[in-house]
Amino acid sequence: MTTPASHRGPPQTRWLFSSSVALIIAAFWIGAVPAASLSAATAPRKLYRYFAYGSNLVPSTMMALRQLDPIDATAAVLPNYRLVFRGANLPGVESSAAFIEPCHDDATAQCVHGVLYTLSAADFATVGNTEGVPFAYRWQSCDVFPYIGDAAYAGRDAMNGDASACLSAFTLISGRSIPSSPPSSSYLGLLQEGAARWKLDDEFQRYLADVKTARNLIPPQGTSGLLLKSAELRARKSREYYWERMLP
Repeated sequence: MTTPASHRGPPQTRWLFSSSVALIIAAFWIGAVPAASLSAATAPRKLYRYFAYGSNLVPSTMMALRQLDPIDATAAVLPNYRLVFRGANLPGVESSAAFIEPCHDDATAQCVHGVLYTLSAADFATVGNTEGVPFAYRWQSCDVFPYIGDAAYAGRDAMNGDASACLSAFTLISGRSIPSSPPSSSYLGLLQEGAARWKLDDEFQRYLADVKTARNLIPPQGTSGLLLKSAELRARKSREYYWERMLP
């Protein structure tokens, strides 16, 4: 079918269109348009796997407080490390924060359970910035095992199962020597909430339940829960909203 003359546009428009097409084709032919400028728009974006173990177990810490948008998240276990609590920079307010340290020679605590987040490059950088890298923490490459199912020992079973299920990731370890110190009840409560909602191994949840908390803080329970609640209110979203977004 031919196009009616009234729909073809004026001669000047047709000439300009034809000329533009010809110039684009010529530019490609002689290399005037770099191939990199085209591939950059279609190249897959770089993603990072981040293993979280502290208050970042709670999705609203990541999304409401740190203003991130995780692409994916799953329970996971990191072998040959142990979870410890070391003094923070807010004495009298928040007594400590969670850290992990290698324990290759310690048969009593051989793994840390947490959450494996998939993040964009920008969000990965934001985690480092908001966590105080490279002063309080520094990045460490690691190998983790995503949970298989949610049985009472799903993490342990994953770690002791198929070695090919292991994934490369990054986690945060101490950037300097910090003395041990018990956490506030507010901060520890976030870890306990995260461990329960992600259905981390029963053994790990019992370990968190036995952690002693700090005394003589102002306020007595610490400020971690209050800060997170404030961020959720600013975002006008409930904590449950963020849980529903992240949980499978």
